Amino acid sequence: MQQSLATAPAPDNSARLDALKQAINDGSYRVDSERLAASISRFEQDLESI
Repeated sequence: MQQSLATAPAPDNSARLDALKQAINDGSYRVDSERLAASISRFEQDLESI
């Protein structure tokens, strides 16, 4: 599986990235603080299990 992931082409996220950059630049990007906190908590739990 690692080998197939290593040889797979990278996804084209350029349109999504451009939209995100534009939202940040024009001030319309908003951080979902609850989603961010949940992600950080999940990440910390994952680190503890290593």
